Parts: sequence; structure tokens; C-alpha cells
Amino acid sequence: MKYKYPLITALLGFSVATAQAQDTGTTTPESPETTPETTETVETPTLSGGEQKVIDKIAGDFSEFAGDDAGTLAEALRLGSDLSYEKEVQVEKEVEKEVPAVDADGNPVYKLNPDGTQVVDVDGNPVQDTMIVTETVIETVIETVNVENTAGPMGMGNVKISMLLAEEMLKRDGLEGNLETFSGALFGSDPELADGILELRAEGAGWGEISKQLLDTKLGSLMSGKNAAGKADKAARVGKADKAGKADKAARTISTGGRPDWAGSGKPEKAGKPEKASRPSKPEKPAKPTKPARPEKPARPEKPSRPEKPSRPEKPSKPEKPSRPNR
Repeated sequence: MKYKYPLITALLGFSVATAQAQDTGTTTPESPETTPETTETVETPTLSGGEQKVIDKIAGDFSEFAGDDAGTLAEALRLGSDLSYEKEVQVEKEVEKEVPAVDADGNPVYKLNPDGTQVVDVDGNPVQDTMIVTETVIETVIETVNVENTAGPMGMGNVKISMLLAEEMLKRDGLEGNLETFSGALFGSDPELADGILELRAEGAGWGEISKQLLDTKLGSLMSGKNAAGKADKAARVGKADKAGKADKAARTISTGGRPDWAGSGKPEKAGKPEKASRPSKPEKPAKPTKPARPEKPARPEKPSRPEKPSRPEKPSKPEKPSRPNR
């Protein structure tokens, strides 16, 4: 029984604290859950070095018709990115304008003083009153148009075929080649061009079917004509570049007196060396005296011919030896 009263006191204190908490409606605060913020980094797709070379080659086949927009279009089709271009748009706008005041019959209305007399200028002429009218004017503004690329990333071959079919459609309808008209031909954003090429592709149509439906021609014929035109254009560009280079080289040679022209290469021109003083001319040497001609040697006398030697006398023949007697 030693801990009886302290224990009772502790229990009573806990009961009182609990009751007070229930009466006041307070609760034990809970630690709020902290959720870490996650920031997603969206990487913009880019072309590799090899892909960029192929895209530049494809764009070069269409640069004559579409200019610099050919490269932008080819890259967007390859990556599946949206297209964006600026367009001139005419909009109606209401503006307030101050004009001379007239009455219902079109007669001018003049200003009046508070006493009802007319207001006059320094020359004594009455001053016409003015009124504010609202006019509707048409202004031309530059508007940015965004076209969603619903086709997604495409292979290099499909990029070239898409641009080829779009180019033929635009040429057929007499339209210029830019991002606006190409977008209309590919994605159907231009009502004048009917269905878009890539819309038909998304519905399951093949390239040959699309070419036949929209252009009434075979895709192979279009590809062959485009490749032949590209080779001819490349040959023409190379020929022009060679001719221009030779003509420029000849012009520089003429202008510099046959010396190389360093003016356009960023190298400073060397100062010309001062001309060397001319050496004094040496006195002419006196002419050597002419040697007298040598006298001709007298002809040698002919040697007398040697007398012929007398012929030797013939030796007498030896007498025959007598034969020995037989024994």
C-alpha cells in the first residue's frame, strides 16, 4: 500500500489531461509527410553526325524548290518534332479617331462659348467642333503557327518519299515550297490540298497507293525523275564552280602580274623590296690584235726511189753421187 496514493494521483492527472484535450478538440499533431519534388528533364532529340549528313543530302535534293526550309522540314520529319513557322495574317481592328463634327444633315458644327456665342480663331473665323468616331481597319500582323507532327519519327527513306510526294502536289497546284505549304500537303492543314500525305499513311495506305491516289502516277517514276534531276543539278553546280574558280584565278593572275594574290587569304601583303642600284657598266676590253697568218711550210721534196736489187744467181745443182758397187 506504499504506492497507492501516488498511483491514484497519476491516473487522475492523465484523465484530466485527456478530458481537456477532448473538450478543446485538439489532437496530437502528426509529422507531415514530405514528398520530394521530382523534376523530369525532357531531352530534345538531336541528330547524330552521320544522320545529319544524310539529312543534308536529302534536303539538297529539294533546296531548289523549298530553299532553306527543306533542311528544317527534313530534320523535323526524321525526329518527329513539330513544325513552327511565321505567317502574315490580316486582322480587323477597331480604332477611335477624332474627326470634324457634323450634324445629321452633314453640316459642320461649330464650337460655342458658355454664353452661347461662337468660338473664333485669331482671324475671327468660327472654329469647327470635333467628335470621336470608331472605325474598323485591317492590319497585317505576323503570327506564329505551330503544326503538330502526328507521324512521329521516320526513317530516311520515308523522309525523302514524303517530301517528294509533297513537292509534286505543290507543283501541281502552282504553290510555292515553304513550311506552310509543305505542312498542308503532309498533315492536311491546308483545305485546298485535301487529305494530307501522312494522314493517308497513318490510315495504312502504302506509298505507291498514296502516289496513285493523290498524283495519279507511279512512285517509281517520281523517284527516277528526282534522282536524274539531282545528278544533273549536281553536275551543273560542279561545272559552274570549276568555271568560276578558273575565272577568278585568271583575274587574280592578271591583276597581280602573275604573282599569287594574298589579299583574300588573310595574309598581310609583304612590302616590296627597294630596287637595287644598277651597277656601273664595265669598260669594254680592247679588241685583241689579229695574229698574223703562219707562212705555209714548203713542200717536202719527194724521196728518190730506191734502185731495185739485182736478183741472186741461181745455185748450181749438186752432182749426183755415184751409186755404190754391189758386194
